[in-house]
Amino acid sequence: MEVEIRRARHAAYLRLAAAHAGPLGPALLGHPELAPLYSKAYAACGGAEGLPCAG
Repeated sequence: MEVEIRRARHAAYLRLAAAHAGPLGPALLGHPELAPLYSKAYAACGGAEGLPCAG
């Protein structure tokens, strides 16, 4: 039972991390067709404070 809980929690953490992985997140969640858009989205980033592409 404890192993199942740990596995479910680990899977939830992986989904959460993927959802917050920037433009690549949807690709990690099962939409690989969106992966090529990463570089285009990163290039269009305005560089707002707190974003990976900031200044």
